[in-house]
Amino acid sequence: MTRLRSWPHLLLVLVLLLGAALGRPSLVFDQLGIPKEERPELTILLGGTDRTLGGTPRTDTILFISLFRGHRAVAVSIPRDTLVDLGPRLGVRRINTAYPFGGAALFVSAVESVLEIPVDYYALVDLELFIDVVDALGGVDLFITDDIDYDDIAGGLHIHFKAGFQHLDGAASASFVRYRGWAGSDLGRIDQMKRLLLAVLGQAQRPQTLLAIPSILRSAFANLPDHNLDLALVLNLLPRLIGLDVEFSTLPVTPNADGATLSFEQEQVRRFIAETLRSHPLIGTVPRDIPIYITNSASDPEAGARAQAQLQELGFSNVALRATRDRREEPLSFIEASSSQMTHARALGEIIGVGQVRQVFRLLGGNRLNLIAGNDLAEQ
Repeated sequence: MTRLRSWPHLLLVLVLLLGAALGRPSLVFDQLGIPKEERPELTILLGGTDRTLGGTPRTDTILFISLFRGHRAVAVSIPRDTLVDLGPRLGVRRINTAYPFGGAALFVSAVESVLEIPVDYYALVDLELFIDVVDALGGVDLFITDDIDYDDIAGGLHIHFKAGFQHLDGAASASFVRYRGWAGSDLGRIDQMKRLLLAVLGQAQRPQTLLAIPSILRSAFANLPDHNLDLALVLNLLPRLIGLDVEFSTLPVTPNADGATLSFEQEQVRRFIAETLRSHPLIGTVPRDIPIYITNSASDPEAGARAQAQLQELGFSNVALRATRDRREEPLSFIEASSSQMTHARALGEIIGVGQVRQVFRLLGGNRLNLIAGNDLAEQ
């Protein structure tokens, strides 16, 4: 029987505990010399499981959420096949085995050992709960990049989507992320989950949906498999959901020779944290010849051309305006970049006033930046 592995967690949990946290000392922030006022106010560890399989499920989706002052959050995906030392009894194993071997305590400890940042709160979310919440939100709209046709008769898994914009209910959303055929294997799957999570967040932020969030949360809390969250505090902090800017990144890892597991270097992780998990990420200069592709997703058909002209006036010499292809209208602009170009992407965002930067696993021409021009640029 095919195992139904991970699925994207309910992004609403990202904002459950926005706000006041005491901020415990952190080894990596101390070593990097990051001031306390630039550190996260709160951290939340999310693990996605499928408890329909019986026994204690693995956390095949892992998100470490850092919440900062104001409306900024950074979600770091930790690939499930990342090797981590689980102690003298268990030794080095995949990080997704920490929860079934040692419960929440070992799961939290494993993530803290990788990032060297304390976890304030954790939550395990299962497939059934995810489906229920997406349905309660009214479903999500998502652009499917390619036709998907996949059947696993033995496992009872049938996944069929046409490329283009689709409205997905809870069951369809779960099917979308069960698909294993993305380019880049698990890292490609993580990239697709980020897109779906952003769609869930966008749906949750719509005015017609916000009024229903408290009742949705109460129902969700009753069905969380394992957590240490406080519902009363969550409900009091919901107003900060409006305008939440979530930046997605993936832990820097390297494939091992076995082709099945991944490894990380601690110093590389520390550099990643120095650039990503602070309220004012390190901003460098942007090479003026860096390729920048602009896609117009604003209601104004000229917004993309104006953004191109603005960048050219600033001295950028390699700016191309791409033809708009079946993209839905975006209220806020964002920049897409590969992991190696995230610092340049943030710097470009600072220059042109675009606060949202998204890491993608693979871009054609890995050093380029994609600017998705939304209605906020159209209004400038």
